Amino acid sequence: MGPMPVRFFATAFTVFLLFQYSDRFPAFGVVDWTAFTVLLLAYLAFIWLRERSWGMREYAAMAALVIVCSLAIQARHPSYSPSFGGDIASLLLWPLVWLVASAHRFGKIVLVSLAAVLAAIVYINHDSSSPFSQLLGPLGLFFGVRGITSLKESVRISQLHLEELNEAHARLQQAHGELQEAAVQSMRYAALTERTRLAGEIHDGIGHHLTSLIVQLQALELMLPDRPAQAAGQLPVLLDVARKAMGEVRSAVREWSDDDTGLGLIALKGLVGQSAEHSGIRMRFECREEGLPELPMAVGTTLYRVLQEALTNVVKHSGAKSAVIRLEAQSGRIVMTVSDDGNYTEGSGLTPDFGMRGMRSRCEAAGGSLVWRTNDPRGLTIQANLPLERKENEE
Repeated sequence: MGPMPVRFFATAFTVFLLFQYSDRFPAFGVVDWTAFTVLLLAYLAFIWLRERSWGMREYAAMAALVIVCSLAIQARHPSYSPSFGGDIASLLLWPLVWLVASAHRFGKIVLVSLAAVLAAIVYINHDSSSPFSQLLGPLGLFFGVRGITSLKESVRISQLHLEELNEAHARLQQAHGELQEAAVQSMRYAALTERTRLAGEIHDGIGHHLTSLIVQLQALELMLPDRPAQAAGQLPVLLDVARKAMGEVRSAVREWSDDDTGLGLIALKGLVGQSAEHSGIRMRFECREEGLPELPMAVGTTLYRVLQEALTNVVKHSGAKSAVIRLEAQSGRIVMTVSDDGNYTEGSGLTPDFGMRGMRSRCEAAGGSLVWRTNDPRGLTIQANLPLERKENEE
């Protein structure tokens, strides 16, 4: 029925209309009082019981009971009132009009109940000169209450939809966070794989240089007493070996960094190595590390996801035998190019699929761009161009 003040007002309105028969109370018999009491209790049940706890059949039965009781009272005690413009018995049905109009489940049974109420009002006033004019008041009440009820129901449904949207948004945010975390974990796994490879290179490369340096230093120690001039001639060779070892140490230390700012580059290398190993396609990673700045985590993650999709396309769809992945810095931007020798040609009519559109969306979300073109004579090139630092108005 609505909030508590509305219920109290509806109760007062019903009691007021019922007691328009108070001047006839002295003439009431048992049947009259029974009908009057049933009518009052039915209205109170309509007003105070939860509407959603009873079905439409119960609703129709209660409406029929109210109509029957009103007709019974009118038949035994007709009472015409000029001030009300008709038989007072028709006023006993006005609360029912209100209750029918305020029903949340406005279906066929409610419409039938309304038609029955209006027909009863016309019947009660059939002796008057214009019985149908008595419908103006009930119809005005019905449409007014129905409009308010519909508006409240629309607001309630809108609030429910808003709550559902907020819950869906919260779930999407949680899923997005989990995907971001999964991306970082995937990058760290790729980086760990690459660091394991670097450990082998350190053992084989730097270890070889240091072993050679130790052997030559031991020989130099033996040569110094008797052949100092020949020993001096060996110094440039030793320095060259030491410089090569130092260069490899610096390169390894740069890639071995456990800081997430250096995670992007080593993860890209690791991803290329894993893809080449699992697919059997020759893949080469080209990068001038000396001029390459540290990749921010967001840029590294975007490049990793784009490269992951691009290599998936190379492995599954291109039919390529080799691929080249190139990473370079250009005026505050980082450019990654993936080129293969697959089946794509200029006449292939390349149509962007979900994966290609996803790569482009990732790059545009990071403030960059992604383009693709066919190679001559065959193959496909995908190029991602991202800013290393996004401007404030782009964020």
